[in-house]
Amino acid sequence: MDKADMANQPRQSIQIVGPGPGVDLSADQGPNIIATGMVLWAVAVVVVMLRVYCRRLQKAKLWLDDYLILAAVVMTTIEVFILSLYPTRHGFGKHIWVAPLDSASVFLKSLFVSELFYFLALSLVKWSILAFYWRTFGIQKSARVLIWIIAAMVLSWCVAMTLVTIFQCKPIYAYWQRYDLLNPLERKSYSCPIDDKQFWYGNAIPTIITDVFMLLMPIPFISKLHLRMGQKIGLVGLFSLGIFVTITSVIRLAYIIGADLTSTDVTWNLVTIVVWSLVEPNVMIVCACLPFLRPLMMKCASRSRTQISNTKISNPIGTNSSAADRVPSLASKPAGHPEKYAPKERGLFKRTSVVDIRAGAKGQEAQAGDDRQSAENSSLEEGIIITTDIRLSREQRDRYWDDVA
Repeated sequence: MDKADMANQPRQSIQIVGPGPGVDLSADQGPNIIATGMVLWAVAVVVVMLRVYCRRLQKAKLWLDDYLILAAVVMTTIEVFILSLYPTRHGFGKHIWVAPLDSASVFLKSLFVSELFYFLALSLVKWSILAFYWRTFGIQKSARVLIWIIAAMVLSWCVAMTLVTIFQCKPIYAYWQRYDLLNPLERKSYSCPIDDKQFWYGNAIPTIITDVFMLLMPIPFISKLHLRMGQKIGLVGLFSLGIFVTITSVIRLAYIIGADLTSTDVTWNLVTIVVWSLVEPNVMIVCACLPFLRPLMMKCASRSRTQISNTKISNPIGTNSSAADRVPSLASKPAGHPEKYAPKERGLFKRTSVVDIRAGAKGQEAQAGDDRQSAENSSLEEGIIITTDIRLSREQRDRYWDDVA
């Protein structure tokens, strides 16, 4: 039968052969695949952009871990578009008996290419996290050794899975061409000796192992940092965000174990595995970036507290007088100090001082701006003076963790 005759065959001839009882041939998971992939990809992109913004907010240069996470976003972008948008247009997400005749081969071709970017995306995110560990704990030799070991494990896994993916069938194109109903291959013309389920196991299990190693690795080294106990607990909490990545990988493995990979209905049976393959790298990117968003969250929280404070000062509880009655007038100000008591922002006077706390120098303060003595001598009737103390930490590492981690 030539290609034209195969394409012109009535669809009933295909439906009669395959589906068993209870199969809903009208079901379509395509929209769910696209929605899941695109939403999580968009979240990952936004979080990475916020990470870069926070680095700029701190006037800090981008480092190796930042560039690696940017590269990971590029890889996952390609994976999402190839694995969700393209194959769903050709019937992926539907049962193979109602999908276009080329749906299986198009999907497997997309899967073949997207897997290569999937491996790169996961590896780049893990190397980014390890680079951050190096920047944080690299002063300790034992930490450097562990980082190198885990990085080598990730590299070995990436190279091995890439080679297995490319050469799992001979010739290479037989991986997708064997499911092409328009131009099928003869069974004797190709060989695919690697079992599909074993391939997926080799894909998922090493990922979970390295996830666990990276989750546990920093805990003993955090105790050696010159930080307050509260900061150490906060760091452990931040690094523990990686547990969500491990959970995602375990869920994906569970679906691999339960999947029927021997069925010809590949456009339907592999949907769940594909969806979790889209979820995993994007969740990993988000978790890798969240610890770097603290400066932005602190800035937003500070702005919110300032607005609340200004509202309370402008509208004190239990006061029935108008705002004009509560704001001191120029006539009530003592003579000789017009510049000190000139009304600013509805009669509120703001001054900022910087307190430098140094080890062994308790009680010593380096004040910037106006002299505090003038504020102490002025009465509350002369105006409301808001003083903001900015306290500098004792050590450079404390400042680093207060702002970055």
